[in-house]
Amino acid sequence: MLKGEEADRRDDIYSFACVIYEMLCGERPFGELTALEARQAGARVAVLQRLSRGQNAALGRALAFERAARTASVEKLVEGCRRTPRRGARWC
Repeated sequence: MLKGEEADRRDDIYSFACVIYEMLCGERPFGELTALEARQAGARVAVLQRLSRGQNAALGRALAFERAARTASVEKLVEGCRRTPRRGARWC
């Protein structure tokens, strides 16, 4: 969509991942940057300390700027996020 392409389900997955990220730590994945600004700046999603490595990886895949690199389905994203978070860790 950032390239002027027709929207598809992978764009919805990206948006859903943004909502999940913000729900978990109260901040947007790329701070005040828009998706386009974050992409141009080469921004990366900050790791959430409360989540396991697998959960962070699942969220990171869903927030990939390139559609082809994104999680293929919401079910896969949810499956990757279901793992138990680390005990005693902070959300952000």
